[in-house]
Amino acid sequence: MSSWFNVGILCLLRFKNVQDNKIIFEAIFEVFLHFLKIPVYMTHLGFPITPTVCLIEMLGLLLLLLIPALFTLIWIYKYIEPHSLISIPGIFVFLGLYVPFVVTLLIPIDVTWDVSLSIWRFLYWLTFVLSWIILPFVQGYMESKFSTPRSRLSDSFYKNLRYYLLLTFLTCVVIAYLRFALRTMSFSNFKELVISLTYFWGLLFVIFLLGNGFVYVPVSMWKKAFITKRAALLERQAVGVYSKLQARLESYSLPSSSISLNNGRNQSSSDFFTSSLTDHAFNPHSSPNGMSNVIALQTTWNQMVKEYNRIMLIKTAKASGSYRLYLPDSYIPIHPVVAYAFYVWILPAFRILFSIFMASMSVIIVVSEVFLHTQYSLVGIILQKFTNSSATSIFVSFLFVYYMRYCTYKSLMRTQFAPHYYYALVPFRATNTASLIYFASQLCRLTLPLCYNFVSLQPYPTQFHQFYGESIDLLPLGNLISKRYPTFILLPIIFSMISLKYRLRQFIYSITLRKSSSASSSDDFDDSSLNSENDDDLFNETSAAYLAEGRALLLGTNNAHV
Repeated sequence: MSSWFNVGILCLLRFKNVQDNKIIFEAIFEVFLHFLKIPVYMTHLGFPITPTVCLIEMLGLLLLLLIPALFTLIWIYKYIEPHSLISIPGIFVFLGLYVPFVVTLLIPIDVTWDVSLSIWRFLYWLTFVLSWIILPFVQGYMESKFSTPRSRLSDSFYKNLRYYLLLTFLTCVVIAYLRFALRTMSFSNFKELVISLTYFWGLLFVIFLLGNGFVYVPVSMWKKAFITKRAALLERQAVGVYSKLQARLESYSLPSSSISLNNGRNQSSSDFFTSSLTDHAFNPHSSPNGMSNVIALQTTWNQMVKEYNRIMLIKTAKASGSYRLYLPDSYIPIHPVVAYAFYVWILPAFRILFSIFMASMSVIIVVSEVFLHTQYSLVGIILQKFTNSSATSIFVSFLFVYYMRYCTYKSLMRTQFAPHYYYALVPFRATNTASLIYFASQLCRLTLPLCYNFVSLQPYPTQFHQFYGESIDLLPLGNLISKRYPTFILLPIIFSMISLKYRLRQFIYSITLRKSSSASSSDDFDDSSLNSENDDDLFNETSAAYLAEGRALLLGTNNAHV
């Protein structure tokens, strides 16, 4: 009531001696700013507080809110049909994707200027409620097998209740350990404990995903610049995607003879897919994600075939020496000479330069993570070079935090955990609603720990650190993990560089082959026939036989489409 009283007194004092419209205009703006408590950032640049400056300030804040909303809607339209999101889940999906975008935009501003603590409190608790309560409940409702809304609500409630009971038990164990073993906690700072636990949970995955993304993103861009490497990558992925599509169709009680890796090369997978669905009844609710799982794999396969076809056309154009590239499936008609120059010279050169730039960004951030909270942090050194220019400092900070965000999210999309087998983001509006809700909840959980990790790389005090970091540093264990754990980013980087996953897979395959060889020798079979080069190559994803199998699948589908 006192704040409202002060606003009223300010209005009376202003309007008591009103002599012209200018004073009225200034009074309205001062009351408006007093009510909203909006910090006027242009005063940092030397501008006086005038109605014009306040108007520009409010327009800037409006753009700061509308631009993330526009990009969020475009991103949603890229992955899912808008009509498939019903009203209430659609609102929460939008918020789950919109709020992380706003946080990412506010962090560079907070590094240079100060964002209000009330804004950070609001954004933190909004992401907390979305990621831990609302989005899991909505996801359980969308994945429920029941038909009536009441049954689906009950099913989602009981599923999430078990999950929350497990989290409550683990939280009680941590509280008991900190309270009675380390004696570093009192129940008066329970809120800080909740913030610390959610931060540690997010940071555990952020460091792993960030390290994997720092290698995967530049390397994948580098490989795309060379059509031979890109063709080999598609050939290597073709067998796996085609096999998953076959397994999904067979799991839905479609004919087992529908797709065969050997006999299906002369038939288009999309033609088969259409004919199978017209000849056999299909229940969309026969699985948690229904038809959308098949549609996602089918869309992925069609895009792989389309890209492989374009690569073959580029190879043919380069071999002919005509400097003309004809793209019959292009959405925009392009002159053959322009298309040849773009796809053969301009686009590969841009991808090479951009991959070098991203690799440099990865090196800078990794070195800063290793020398965290020291004067040798390269991110802090670079930002100190632009202290005289606020706009440049904000732009450089945005580049770093957005690159970290992109690497983390890109790595999250491709990580082959068990849940991600169902929750896959597929472009061209082939993603199901449950997958989008799942990724929205993950983005809410990972964004704040990721942004705090970036804030720790630079030396300037921020309001975000004052709210979020002091809650984490309040516990000695939290301070230790916050400063030491980010250095473990070297482990996922090393694992990604040496392709540990594929080496382990080849090791398991080799053990399986030895066991099958010993079993066959005990049954008086010829060892050489089982240990032949062709059998080994079928399990080797980089072998010539494996690539030839993928090439045959892609070319067979191409010929069927033609």
